Amino acid sequence: MRRIISLVPSLTETIAAFGLQDELVGCTNYCVEPRGLARTAHLIGGTKDPNLTDIAALRPTHIFVNEEENKPEHITACKTIAPTFVSFPKGPGDVPELLRDMGDWLGVEALGNAAAARANCELSDLAEGFGRSLGFVP
Repeated sequence: MRRIISLVPSLTETIAAFGLQDELVGCTNYCVEPRGLARTAHLIGGTKDPNLTDIAALRPTHIFVNEEENKPEHITACKTIAPTFVSFPKGPGDVPELLRDMGDWLGVEALGNAAAARANCELSDLAEGFGRSLGFVP
């Protein structure tokens, strides 16, 4: 069974959306969604000040971090504890690939691909709606 720790609130929500909430053993104090997560996952500090000793004690099999959210020294330390997924999407267009990569890394490829396809559709609809509002799309 996977023992997942997420130091990124948005990725915590994604992991839960993939149906893996019960495998989240640790998350930050800022991971408030899905509701009730703090009853099943240990709070390991904030995104900028995680308790690395607590993280190691939870014996994770997967750790999620983000280059913008987490400090480089914490990312490096996490990599010494367990396999670590490092993300850094730079805009909405990067989200579908991130979702596919997360699904692949967690072994739930179909869920990642489905989420990526939905995100692509939403991005297309948004772009079309924005263009229409500016008079660029008939």
